[in-house]
Amino acid sequence: LDYQKMADQMKWKWSEKEADPFHFVRLYPVMYDVNIRLLSDRANGAKPIIVEFGKNDKVHATIQAHGATVFGINGDRMTYVDYTTGAPRATVRQIDLVSGIERWNSIVTNLPIGNGSFNFIVRYRIEMLNDEVIYIWGTENNGRFVEILDANTGKKLAYRVFH
Repeated sequence: LDYQKMADQMKWKWSEKEADPFHFVRLYPVMYDVNIRLLSDRANGAKPIIVEFGKNDKVHATIQAHGATVFGINGDRMTYVDYTTGAPRATVRQIDLVSGIERWNSIVTNLPIGNGSFNFIVRYRIEMLNDEVIYIWGTENNGRFVEILDANTGKKLAYRVFH
């Protein structure tokens, strides 16, 4: 498949309610218990969270994440956008929920920062429609984009900026 050609033909697809850490719990028919805890507020307004994934009263994986982190689960693989790498960058990480070990990570290709602005706002959402690819939808101060990743390796397959 020509994923770049597919990305070039895609229409912008955004939903505020899907750019929320609790959305994935409602969306995916997961085989894991998910516990999300809010940590104390930080001075800059970020609300860090702890997310635990368990089964049969045993926690398999625990991550600390930004309060706006989004997740996707496909089988025993959990993919999330990690904001902790520092603005304006984020990293997509995939965790094997059986072992709790990170399978791969990939830095999100953000848009160039324009006009010298340091007030950078970015939101993501994850779409996992099959075992083959993961769609990372992003909206930033300077525009919107979609990045398509190989679900097994995290390799970037395509990238498109929407004007």
